[in-house]
Amino acid sequence: MSCKPTTPESSQDITNNVTEDTIVPVAIKVDTIDNETLEKLKAQGLLINDTEQSKVYGNVVFGVINQSAIKNLSGEIKQNSEKEYKSNVLKTVAIDYNSGWASNDRDLTFLTEGQVGLDERREKAGIIIGPLIEQQLIERVEKEKFVPIAIRFRIEAWDNYEENFKEIQSELDSNLKIEKSGSAGISGYINKEGLEKLKNKEYIIQIAMRNTKVIQE
Repeated sequence: MSCKPTTPESSQDITNNVTEDTIVPVAIKVDTIDNETLEKLKAQGLLINDTEQSKVYGNVVFGVINQSAIKNLSGEIKQNSEKEYKSNVLKTVAIDYNSGWASNDRDLTFLTEGQVGLDERREKAGIIIGPLIEQQLIERVEKEKFVPIAIRFRIEAWDNYEENFKEIQSELDSNLKIEKSGSAGISGYINKEGLEKLKNKEYIIQIAMRNTKVIQE
């Protein structure tokens, strides 16, 4: 990811007094991300911050541009920061899974922005596949037989919950003691061997500690 210039954090920060010289964040969905596409966008006035290629978000270029130059851009354009764009996509995914989320925007925003933030932390940690695992958890499973944990599933994996849950049950067996489970994740107790088996699960975004009594046997 390239260095990001000082820009508005959110399109909500852009007031009705926007001028043509105002620098604004944009997300541009394109057919392909290659040198030709990027050079074309640069020539149209875009200062590129980052790119994304994934099944969830599609092929997207994120950057900033003068308000007056937005009309020059080619592609499907959203006047959003990267965080806003990704959060909005995840909101759509969640509502498609369960329409009840449409009436609970506050909690949904907390979940979607949380996942985007966790992915940023994963990127900084150099994690390509698998969840962000809390350091304290890694240290505690070395010392204790079973440690209380919360496993958080990716929002885009909610509709595959049953399949993923069965996979975890089958592979971890006695290495994981499940207390509660649902489309958003699992809470329970895990040992060192079980934690190791979850490190490359693409559908898990985070494994963290819970403040619960530790099971020793």
